[in-house]
Amino acid sequence: MAMTITTVLNLKGGVGKSTTVRQMAYILSATYGKKVLVCDLDSSGNVSDSFQTEGEDGELVSCRPVLGDMEGIAALITNKEADPHDFIIKTTTPNVDIIPANDTLKKAEVALRLDQRSPQQFRLQRQLKKLGDEYDYVLLDCPPAEDLLVINALVASRHLIIPCMVNQDSMDAVVRTVGLAVEEQDFNPALEIVGVLPTRVSNNKVDKEGLSVLAEMMPVTRFQTYIRQSVDVERSRFSNQSLHEFKKDSNPAIDYDNFVAEYLGYPPVHENAPYYEG
Repeated sequence: MAMTITTVLNLKGGVGKSTTVRQMAYILSATYGKKVLVCDLDSSGNVSDSFQTEGEDGELVSCRPVLGDMEGIAALITNKEADPHDFIIKTTTPNVDIIPANDTLKKAEVALRLDQRSPQQFRLQRQLKKLGDEYDYVLLDCPPAEDLLVINALVASRHLIIPCMVNQDSMDAVVRTVGLAVEEQDFNPALEIVGVLPTRVSNNKVDKEGLSVLAEMMPVTRFQTYIRQSVDVERSRFSNQSLHEFKKDSNPAIDYDNFVAEYLGYPPVHENAPYYEG
C-alpha cells in the first residue's frame, strides 16, 4: 500500500482539528495496525504537545521542541537538503511517530514567502517523498490560515478532511477551505476532498438541526458519523493521552472509532452510536 497523506484543515480555529489528528493516529495504529506519521504544521504545537516521548533520563516529555529552537517541521521545510528522518520523533503511542512544531514555524513560513528563487508550495511534498512508503498514513495538522504551510499541505496530500462545528462561522470557513483546496488542485490534481466531519455536537435541538443545515449547505459531502461534545476531550488532553487511552467508552472515543472506519470504507465499529442519515 502506498503512503496516504491526509490534511486535516478548516480555516476556522477551535473546531477540533488537532483532536481529530490525535484520535485518527491512535485508531489507525491501534485498531488497524497502520504505521502513522503525524506532521504538525501549526505553530501553536497543540498536536505536538498531545504526544509524549521518552526523554534522555527515561521520563516522559512533550514532543513539542523547546521554544526558540528551529527544529521539527520548521527546520525541515526551510532546508531543501534536510533528511526528514532527522526530525522524526518516536512517540509513546505504538507505531505513531511525529515531526513536531513550535513557535519557530512562523519564521519558517516567512522564510518560504521571501524565497523567490523557485515555487515554494512543493517543499513539504518533496520532503515527504524522501520517506518512500515507510508509513501507511501521514496526517497533517494545519493552522486555520491561508498561508504557505497550508498550501504546502494541500499540494502534498491525497485526502482532505474538514472538521466543522455546527455553527455559521465554522460552516462559512468550510466554504473558504473548499475554495482554497480547489485552487490547489491545479498543482495537485490527485487531492480529494473526502468530506466534512461535524465535531463537538451537543444533544440539543439546535445542533441536530444544524447537522441538517450542514448537509444541505456544504459544497462537499459530509461524513454520516459525527463527534459528540464531551468534557472527556479536554480531560484527555490534560493527561496527554488519546481519548481511547483516557476513556475508551466515552462518546467522542466511540464516535472517532466510527469516523475512522467510515473514512477507511469499513462498517461502523459501534452500531448503537448516533449517525446523521439524511
